[in-house]
Amino acid sequence: GVNDTDNYPPEVQSIQKIGGLEYNLEMIISLQPDLVLAHESGMYGLGDGVEQLEAAGIPVFVVKNAVNFEETYETIEQIGQLTGRLAEAKKVNENIQTKLAALQEKVKDVEPKTVFVVVGADPQIYAVGKGTYMDEMLNFLNIKNEVTQSGWPEYSAEDFVASDADIILTTYESDIEAIKGNPLFATMKAVQSNQLLLVDGDTTSRQGPRLAEGVENIAKAVYPELFNE
Repeated sequence: GVNDTDNYPPEVQSIQKIGGLEYNLEMIISLQPDLVLAHESGMYGLGDGVEQLEAAGIPVFVVKNAVNFEETYETIEQIGQLTGRLAEAKKVNENIQTKLAALQEKVKDVEPKTVFVVVGADPQIYAVGKGTYMDEMLNFLNIKNEVTQSGWPEYSAEDFVASDADIILTTYESDIEAIKGNPLFATMKAVQSNQLLLVDGDTTSRQGPRLAEGVENIAKAVYPELFNE
């Protein structure tokens, strides 16, 4: 079983959906799984579901909400161990690290650009701050995160304009349209230079085997000249 928002790999489309923000515990139990993987960030949707599942004899493992690369590697190996695929999990991590090393080599001599990552712009502005998964991606790629607060801070229109980063990144097309359509933001450097850039939200925010793909997506958006060779 998978949840309603799972979309990768494509094969998940043919697997039983068990809910989205709220889970169908009766359905999960009826599927008689050997293991349930719950994610730390979605535990509010389970309520007392863990106790119900364990009472039905189904073990539950809560996957940590990784905020950096190292925690992502640990999660992959934990799941590999739980499913009897530890060797394969270690190979996944090795492949990620090899790809990341090549990307870091590619950007090591670039002139760092300043980026403001928007995760909501209609009407409030929410940003990606320090200590987050995407912030580590930016640091890894020699990109300066304009946001200095931790977590996902809210910005007023005035403070957003004052930030004036070289590039505004977002994972939603609707945020780009909202920023372009707001006359308050017309003077911003990124708006005037058409540097409102879209990156894939799944690979840049879902901690897992596509980590290197997410980092590459950001690198190609911010430093396209390095990938035109």
